[in-house]
Amino acid sequence: MLNAKQKMFIEEYLLDMNASQAAIRAGYSPRSAKVLGCKSLKNPEVQAAIAARLAERGKQLGVEQDQVLLEIARIAFNDPRLAFDANGALLPVQRWSADLAAAVAAVKVHELKAADGSVLGACKEIKFWDKGKQLELAARHLGMLNDKLVVTTPVAELIRAARARIRQQAG
Repeated sequence: MLNAKQKMFIEEYLLDMNASQAAIRAGYSPRSAKVLGCKSLKNPEVQAAIAARLAERGKQLGVEQDQVLLEIARIAFNDPRLAFDANGALLPVQRWSADLAAAVAAVKVHELKAADGSVLGACKEIKFWDKGKQLELAARHLGMLNDKLVVTTPVAELIRAARARIRQQAG
């Protein structure tokens, strides 16, 4: 059963996903907030409550994991060449595929004018979302990137081996 501070921590954590700040806002001491925030996130009841709230939020917004992954894939694997016709002219937005449209962050049109104010032509600039970031997110989802260091050898054994290497290099 969650106590009042844990419930408050969960509400605050869901605002910015920052455990230390959530602990402070929930009423924990700023000096111990980092430790207590981390400890709170390891609590199975707190984890379950956070997961339930996130799932509820996703349902309310009508957003599912598959949709998010599809958008990541659209940006990560976009082909900018699809925005242009065979002559290299930018296609009208109405002719873009859904995948291409999802990958475009902005389109700017700069008119080129003569001294008398008449329009000579236009320069079109297209900007895509950060492809590298989306590839990183996709790789993380697929388990290709691991930010956690897992040490399977006992630390004492590692220290003995390091000392042995130092003695061997010195002798």
